[in-house]
Amino acid sequence: MFRLLGRSSDQVNPQASWGFSIAENPRNPNSVVYEIETWEGRRAVTPEFALGLYLKALKRLAETISKQPQTRVTIFIPAYYKTAHNNALKEACIFAGLSLSQTMQYPRNL
Repeated sequence: MFRLLGRSSDQVNPQASWGFSIAENPRNPNSVVYEIETWEGRRAVTPEFALGLYLKALKRLAETISKQPQTRVTIFIPAYYKTAHNNALKEACIFAGLSLSQTMQYPRNL
């Protein structure tokens, strides 16, 4: 998911092992959508929406364990992230009901 955030279709090289295909987003030509098969048929999902669903599930898990509401999140991101990537990440957090308090770049060499 993180790999496709904020990227256009010409910047993405789909791999055969992925269980979905990539297409240009009809609403925003500077981004892509996942085309996935669901029980309702073929569906297009943006990477921001998919990441938002994932973050929402993590939020529910954290709230269950801590028994406290979770509203803020800090996320480690790759060093190559640009403004478009960060904006897409903020969109995903908003969808999940979280406030992105901070992004931190993880080290390149461990």
